[in-house]
Amino acid sequence: MLPPGLADFSTPADIPCAVRSAAEMTDLREAVRELRGAIDTLAVNLDPAQDKVLRLNVREARNSAALRLQQLSPATMASSVRISS
Repeated sequence: MLPPGLADFSTPADIPCAVRSAAEMTDLREAVRELRGAIDTLAVNLDPAQDKVLRLNVREARNSAALRLQQLSPATMASSVRISS
């Protein structure tokens, strides 16, 4: 039995592409979640001694999200454009 959402594909060849796209989007969502968390932590910080470390965390999370976005396959980019349109 296919996982939810994969039963809609017309050919078995479409399934690996769909699985890869789902994994890539999951990775990107996790990177964005980490970035939001780092930004939120920085926003509520009251300790000036932690400011530089928290800014570094935001920068690293931003770079990680940007890298994951750059690494998306063309198929994932095309499917995410169709979904968001």
